[in-house]
Amino acid sequence: MDPSIEQAKLPVMADVSSIPKGYLVTQIAAGTLQDREGAAMAALQGGRTDDSALSRDLVHHSVSAPAARVFRLLSMHPGPDAPTAAVAVMAGLSVSEAHGTLASLSRAHVVEPVPDSRERWRMPDLVRAQAQRLSDEHAAADGREQAMDRLLCYYQATTEAADGWLRGLPPIPVEQNFTDRDGALAWLDAERDSLIAAARMAFGAGRDQAAKSLPLLMSYYLNFRRLFAELLAVATVGLDAARRLGDRAAEGESLNNRGAALIGLKRYDEALAVYEDAAALFRELGDRRAEGETLNNRGAALIGLRRYDEALAVYEDAVALFRELRDPHEEGASLNNVGIILHALRQNDEARAACQKAVAIFRDTGDRHGLAMALGNLGNVSRSLGHAVEAAEIYQEAADIFRVTGDHSREIAALESVIAVRAAL
Repeated sequence: MDPSIEQAKLPVMADVSSIPKGYLVTQIAAGTLQDREGAAMAALQGGRTDDSALSRDLVHHSVSAPAARVFRLLSMHPGPDAPTAAVAVMAGLSVSEAHGTLASLSRAHVVEPVPDSRERWRMPDLVRAQAQRLSDEHAAADGREQAMDRLLCYYQATTEAADGWLRGLPPIPVEQNFTDRDGALAWLDAERDSLIAAARMAFGAGRDQAAKSLPLLMSYYLNFRRLFAELLAVATVGLDAARRLGDRAAEGESLNNRGAALIGLKRYDEALAVYEDAAALFRELGDRRAEGETLNNRGAALIGLRRYDEALAVYEDAVALFRELRDPHEEGASLNNVGIILHALRQNDEARAACQKAVAIFRDTGDRHGLAMALGNLGNVSRSLGHAVEAAEIYQEAADIFRVTGDHSREIAALESVIAVRAAL
């Protein structure tokens, strides 16, 4: 074996001028090199070569034809790395088959496992660029367009199932098979960058249904994680896709998500304008429930602008609307908002009554996260009224629920309130 080959480890383009042109290709194709994968990749170590045709041949002769197809399709995955399950979906393989193929590509040094995660894989940048060129050349034979459709369907279905676990909805059976809320949250954390990139890829490829749906399915999670910049980016993709489809309902939902991101970023004037557009759209559609949700959102923007009297009127309208619609969950959320405003206006007795009603509704509906939020606000009101022991107990219950639901930032805030109240006793 050529001694220049033996120390090779990284699959980047190299100066192969010292190797007779076609030598390695011929030897590998003939099966005369003992270490076919290592020899081919070794020739690519060290730097770039202008002989791109030779470089591509070296890679392709170092692995089997099915593995070469996976290598090319993997470059289509939009995220920084890809899980085995997603690769299996793209290539139309079982998860075990995909794992075996990825392992062989790893031995060939063209993909590498992500540290501390044996089922996630990535490509070095130069290798990805090469794989993308090859993918363009073999797109029809590889079924690349169909692979993209399968990947987007996989991400939509799995994200919907994970979102349901976060919201406490009945489980949706998917191949990922989440068993609890923590598992769903962990999957979303791991796939977040890929999901955002997938939405952008879908929009750029004209897959507007996926580009519209993925951002809507991610919105609760991104809001929960307080990732407002990411929410703004992905909501904008969803909004553009909804408008291109002429889907007015999805356009309104996307506007609401865009407004939530703007509030999180403290851009309250912009958020208020977005919510006004959403409310007008839902009125036009005759969707009173969605209009009521937008009222609650509009109130949050008004609070950010310290226009408390206007916010109170908006929230009271929302309470009345949801009571009429017999929607206890949204009525509870609106009552909680009323309590926040009344507390800000130092009308604490009225605020306490509103928060207590919200707590009772959330206990009845089983919405643990909504219950914890309402308890936190009730604790604030009780503390202002001088009921320190009661406030500490309320904060502690809220902290316990936040811990179970994985909302650690709010758990810490609630525990800090417990400590502060007890220290003042």
